[in-house]
Amino acid sequence: MTDTNAAPATNANMEALLSAIARLPTPVFAFTGNGELRPLNRSAIELAELEGLSRYLRHRTTPHPLTSILQNTLDAPGTSSEMHAEFPSGRRYAIEASMRSDKGSGRWLLVLIRHAGTRNPDAIRQIAAGLGLTPREIEIVILMVAGRSSTELCTELSIARNTLKSHLASLFSKTGCHNRTQLVARFFEP
Repeated sequence: MTDTNAAPATNANMEALLSAIARLPTPVFAFTGNGELRPLNRSAIELAELEGLSRYLRHRTTPHPLTSILQNTLDAPGTSSEMHAEFPSGRRYAIEASMRSDKGSGRWLLVLIRHAGTRNPDAIRQIAAGLGLTPREIEIVILMVAGRSSTELCTELSIARNTLKSHLASLFSKTGCHNRTQLVARFFEP
């Protein structure tokens, strides 16, 4: 059955798709038919660096929890659900992979990985107190840990994008973090 609404696969369409993926705040990976885990956006690259995710998960001496989740997805065609795993760092993540293609396990999967759950706002305030964060910065951190995008933060806090950028620059300076992924991870430390 062919989807008549699907856009034809042209180079321009592929470039547009990859550009859209690159702008997502959620880490997006491709899991190739030969078992490679490829980061598709900046957030995925940052998460791979933070968690030590190598391109070839299957060849690790110590099995990574992500390997079994992806293998289970490949082994069970027609199913896709959010799964949770604790990575070797102790951080918990929610992992969602696209369904396996009916054309076989040699096809790629798209994999989204995000922090699982949220940390109690009171715990965040306690950590933030030792860092000298302002009440507004704490509010931003709480919302970021809850998974809000920049657009959602600006709307929810009624602030301009440049104001958010200023707050983030201050947060990075005070916490020693270099990006949002590191900042959120700091408040998820076990």
